[in-house]
Amino acid sequence: MKIVSYWAKWRANLTRAKRKVLLKKIGLSVGVGALILLCPLPYRIIGTATLLPIESETIATTRIARVIELFVSPGQSVSKDQPLCQLGVIQIQLSISQAMQELAQAEAMAKRALAANDEGSLQLALHEANCIETQIDRLELEKARSTVKAPFDGVVLGPHNLTQLKGEVLLPGTTLIYMANLQYWKVQTTVREADFIYLQKRLKRKGSMYATLSLISDPTRLYDLELNNPSQFSFSTDSLKNDYTYMVNLPFTADLEKNQTDFKSHYLGEVAIYAGWRPIYYILFHDFANFLEVRNL
Repeated sequence: MKIVSYWAKWRANLTRAKRKVLLKKIGLSVGVGALILLCPLPYRIIGTATLLPIESETIATTRIARVIELFVSPGQSVSKDQPLCQLGVIQIQLSISQAMQELAQAEAMAKRALAANDEGSLQLALHEANCIETQIDRLELEKARSTVKAPFDGVVLGPHNLTQLKGEVLLPGTTLIYMANLQYWKVQTTVREADFIYLQKRLKRKGSMYATLSLISDPTRLYDLELNNPSQFSFSTDSLKNDYTYMVNLPFTADLEKNQTDFKSHYLGEVAIYAGWRPIYYILFHDFANFLEVRNL
């Protein structure tokens, strides 16, 4: 009640002229504020960045095998098809010899069935011979793969216990070699779903977009990037959390010949993608929405 009475007294003390001046001032302030909020500014979409080689490969064992010989060590540069290590083939060779004997028996059975004009036994023997030949081809391929070769030109990066693998018997799925081509890199940038959709529309409508990368290892330096192709967009699914991760893959074109040793896989940083000009009110609202989303997480 006191507030209402104070308000009534204040209005009574104001003359009509003073009211007009006050309303003009308020209207002018609101108008200036609205004009400021409508002023355009460069609109940046910020994402978490991970530096990755474009070409990398993890070579794992496909069978139980003993590592007979290692031809490389971590940090060594290799060429495509260069031998990296040799796995044992004694068990495979024994399996091939046994399969060859079974094949000879199946072919002899087929000859006897043909001579006896026994169509049923002939078809059964031919089918068994075909199965054995398929098995031999598979074993020969596995034998050829026992000499592990580099799939491309690159650098051997791991695993960390690579030098200790010689003589060890490895189970299927054990990592033998991890290598990558350190001349070509990409920046995998994780963004929000709304920003992901906006960038796709913006690229389709306006063309390429400029971006910058700042690495945590050297925050004082910015690297230039470019988003210019729809194929740079990708997403992945987490079936356990029923969640999506939206990514923008940007080619990293720094002078790697001089600084190749300065970059390592999975370096982290921040990418800013410049997506044109937007009014100040839009940028403020966008940042506020991001803040609320982070707080809710």
